[in-house]
Amino acid sequence: MKDKELTVFTRQIATMINAGLPLVQSLEVLASQQPNKRFQKVLTKIREDVEGGSTFAASIKPHSAVFTSLY
Repeated sequence: MKDKELTVFTRQIATMINAGLPLVQSLEVLASQQPNKRFQKVLTKIREDVEGGSTFAASIKPHSAVFTSLY
């Protein structure tokens, strides 16, 4: 996964949340538009976890190959 892809994702999700879109909906939209299939699967899993009641932080934790501990 390239740093640029994570940077673009971060900007896009921040913009969507600041616009008032729910986190689950934002993740769904970004996953559907993601050309990197591996990252798309990660975002889909995170959305499912958040939708199931997990926090965003807890949902990204298992995906340390994509999201660093600093993230």
